[in-house]
Amino acid sequence: MSEELYPLRKVEKVKEYSFKVRGLRYEDLSVFEEIFNEFNVFRTMGRGVFEGLVYVDKKWIWESLTKREVYTLTCIDEKKGLPIGFLSVEPYNQDVLKGVGGIGMFVDERYHGLGAGSLLMENAILLAKRLHLRLLYLSVFETNPAGIKLYKKFGFTEHGKIPGWLQNGYIHEIFMSRKL
Repeated sequence: MSEELYPLRKVEKVKEYSFKVRGLRYEDLSVFEEIFNEFNVFRTMGRGVFEGLVYVDKKWIWESLTKREVYTLTCIDEKKGLPIGFLSVEPYNQDVLKGVGGIGMFVDERYHGLGAGSLLMENAILLAKRLHLRLLYLSVFETNPAGIKLYKKFGFTEHGKIPGWLQNGYIHEIFMSRKL
């Protein structure tokens, strides 16, 4: 049996779309949960543990938002009226990390390469400045070259790598940051 539980599956890209970004709404939570727990998202985030396992759920997401522990932006395909991508900024409140925010992003695979990630990143940087953050950081697996390219495009620089387990062996998890 292969260790690769979730082989990358091919999807058909969307042909017509129009994007806008807004804050996450309660009615978006089902789509957030569905996309985040999708096998191909698991695969790129290194969180593919077992079929059917839900990594995040609507209740946890909403509680984090209402406690202001995390701020989540939603990219909408206006032609379909559906959320297709999300980016969260998580400000840290510990003394040594005050003013630092971690970010995490995922986009429905049918919309990869169409500009949704760039639009989310532009708005996340604006949000981070409004939250008075001085630094954003993230991590990305080396098997996600499109993500790395996007983060570099927005001024993130690499600060190190550690081996991380991803399905069929160790690969590097790259840590990046951007001063605001």
